[in-house]
Amino acid sequence: MDSNRTKACGSSSSIPGKSCDEYPIASSQQGLNARGARRTHPGCGFTGVPAGTGPVGVSVCMIAVADNSSQGGTNTQFFRRERVLQDDPFNVVVQ
Repeated sequence: MDSNRTKACGSSSSIPGKSCDEYPIASSQQGLNARGARRTHPGCGFTGVPAGTGPVGVSVCMIAVADNSSQGGTNTQFFRRERVLQDDPFNVVVQ
């Protein structure tokens, strides 16, 4: 969802070779469209955004453009391969 991405990354600073990465991923129904606030971590390239974690909102960080593009492609392949359609529930498991 582009509005999730815009709300999360719209005011990100311009850092050569880096792009804004958001979690939860913008294509999910979670993120700032659901509620909450932006947060970041030290060294992520955001000023004026509080550091922290939490169950609602979105975390943002500037990462290498190549890494961000690669992960976006991986997400797209997953959605197509597993036939995850708009509004289908899915879980993210971190191992």
